[in-house]
Amino acid sequence: MRLLDRRTELLVPAIASASVGEDVAKTRAAWASHLEIEDNALLDMLAHLRFRTGRPFNAELERGDSLMWGLGLRTGRNAVDSAIAFVREWVQERWRTLSCDDLRDRVDDRIGRGADPGALLVIEAIDDDLHP
Repeated sequence: MRLLDRRTELLVPAIASASVGEDVAKTRAAWASHLEIEDNALLDMLAHLRFRTGRPFNAELERGDSLMWGLGLRTGRNAVDSAIAFVREWVQERWRTLSCDDLRDRVDDRIGRGADPGALLVIEAIDDDLHP
């Protein structure tokens, strides 16, 4: 993570540099080997993978809960925990391909619907009215 560009939240191009050192090169090679991909494919993936390290976990939970509400899913800590477990299983079981309908069905089964999808519209005044 010492190579992470805090402005772009990316490891590339720093991790691709020839001057990164032997330890980083070995780690990158091990990562590519673990993923069973070529080094160029790893670098392409890392060129798009952003590491957002500045937000507290609870802020992410709150954001996830709000997004789930907007999609009409159940909300609250148990629902968010179910969503996190769903994604963990998805990654660990390596479901390579899911159609949108399959994904929607699995999410509905695992997390559940709370309501129809919705939105909140906030309109704020541009000018201050001293005497509203």
